[in-house]
Amino acid sequence: MRQNLMKRSGNENVNLDKLHYHEALDRTYIEQCNLENSLGGHPVIQNHPELKALYNESVENLGDLYQKAGSRYFCESLFWASQPKQAAKT
Repeated sequence: MRQNLMKRSGNENVNLDKLHYHEALDRTYIEQCNLENSLGGHPVIQNHPELKALYNESVENLGDLYQKAGSRYFCESLFWASQPKQAAKT
């Protein structure tokens, strides 16, 4: 069974597959939704321009992370799709 990648250290040498990219996209989306839902309308954030700017930057950074991870996912998917299929061993 696949170990939780967030709790593992030394992930630099992991052979990335489609599931790794999907997982990163999913986790990024969840964190962005959580941030927006928990702090987006919070009165402290809304009433302090410097905090609101940091909040907005955080949301934007998570969006950028999602987009960049997604573009790599789809580029890698095109690579995998172009590889010849191997016959199943019977």
